[in-house]
Amino acid sequence: SGQDEAIFNSEATSKRVWVIEDVSALTLKTGSGCMVSAYQSNVCGFGLPMTAEQLDAVNKDRVEHDTYVCGKFGAPQTLCRLGGLPETDKKPLLKESPGVRIIHHLCRLGGLPETDKKPLLKESPGVRIIHHGASKDGYWTFAHMMVQAEDYSDCLKVLYPWCRFLDEYDNSRSHAVKKPDGLDASRMAKGFGGAQTPKRDSVMMEAASVPTQPSSSAGGVEHDLKLKEGDTQSMVFLEDDLPPFNKPTCPKHDFDTGQIKRIKKKNNTHTFEKQMAPLASLEMKLPEEEEVASIRQGYVDKPKGIEQVLFERGWLDPDEISQYTLAGKVVDGVVDEKTSLRRVLANCPDFRHEVSAMAELMKGIGH
Repeated sequence: SGQDEAIFNSEATSKRVWVIEDVSALTLKTGSGCMVSAYQSNVCGFGLPMTAEQLDAVNKDRVEHDTYVCGKFGAPQTLCRLGGLPETDKKPLLKESPGVRIIHHLCRLGGLPETDKKPLLKESPGVRIIHHGASKDGYWTFAHMMVQAEDYSDCLKVLYPWCRFLDEYDNSRSHAVKKPDGLDASRMAKGFGGAQTPKRDSVMMEAASVPTQPSSSAGGVEHDLKLKEGDTQSMVFLEDDLPPFNKPTCPKHDFDTGQIKRIKKKNNTHTFEKQMAPLASLEMKLPEEEEVASIRQGYVDKPKGIEQVLFERGWLDPDEISQYTLAGKVVDGVVDEKTSLRRVLANCPDFRHEVSAMAELMKGIGH
């Protein structure tokens, strides 16, 4: 099977138009638009047409397998949050049609009491349509794609049990998204802690070939921290770990310093509301502040960050740390990738061979 997306706009025009005396008969507007995601295969054709009897057969099978495989990647929960409904990984009512918000249908179960009865699949998942836009159905994301892929697979395994399907996808952003805890250097911060998502543990596929020997002192004893081939590296600090190499005095756990600091209050006014508000109400004002306790961040159970991960692998020399930046230094107009923390980590074998969430989903559902 092959899958692809396309956007259609009601007033789309060619980039080249006739202009007579600086006047054009066409106005360059896009109008209302919709995004279509569809499958096609040489077995079932375009969009997977299904009869009422076939839908019934698929529904019976879905009752027995009512939890999404892609639930471990957060796809159904993401759609529930977008729809403003409680999170659930139960397979929901699929009843999308042009002009209807697909997110609400995909999250239908989120607003109902728990039940062991499987909702009916009303239409084929071979074609999904959303009206894209921030004030409409939002935008197509990895969550939409993964849910559609699994719904489509549910139908194929019932309708064509004698076939083994090979799905083809292009390398678009929604298809290449890594798992939330997947090894993805682009979603890691430079230092430890913060809002970055913790990554999974990883087994070293090879040791660093550079002579850097990471070590750290604790209690007057020097500890060798360099990971060797076959060692497992935790991407978060554990209880018995030493502090970050560049913050040796960092405490293990968060603690209240007893001091009070003033921070700016968050402005919850949406951009749209600001634009629509009268200009008189948008006078320049000093931001409001609030007092909060000053908490010093500990390192235990916090994501390590790129610097610490590279340091433990032997790819980062603490004496040369000033030579590195996240994106890399620019030399004669060209980025020196050897000075890019993200590039160095992304080139490590385990990060380089990390599969996308879609690839793991396809393996999990037997495609």
